[in-house]
Amino acid sequence: MFVRGGSIIPRQKLVQSTNETPTGPLDLDVYPGSDCSGSLYLNDGKSFAYRKGSFVRKALTCSVGKDGSVSVTIGKSEGTFQPWWREFNVIVHGMSHQAGKAVLKGTKSGDLPIVRGDEVISVLIPARKEERTLIID
Repeated sequence: MFVRGGSIIPRQKLVQSTNETPTGPLDLDVYPGSDCSGSLYLNDGKSFAYRKGSFVRKALTCSVGKDGSVSVTIGKSEGTFQPWWREFNVIVHGMSHQAGKAVLKGTKSGDLPIVRGDEVISVLIPARKEERTLIID
């Protein structure tokens, strides 16, 4: 699969119909590069309630520091809809195994567990309504 650098692709677990609710975290596949931004949007998919604000929208951005660190920002929630996910699994592609730590900016949570794969780093973070920035270096 070829993906343009600067892409952030949300993925959910497989469901058999739109009447099913996915389980587990929402995966965010991050491919760092220039103009790394996008938007995550969800509503109930069944009604026109989105017209009255029943939706969730979050801005997504990423950047690469001069030291090779990657920052992924999940913006503040807009709208009133409560999404099914409770966590984000942030999967940064093209990152070497040299990444030593992952932290959430502005929190006292300390280093977060990192799962390393072949040129992939994965970090599970709790979903919140406020903006969150994950820094991996």
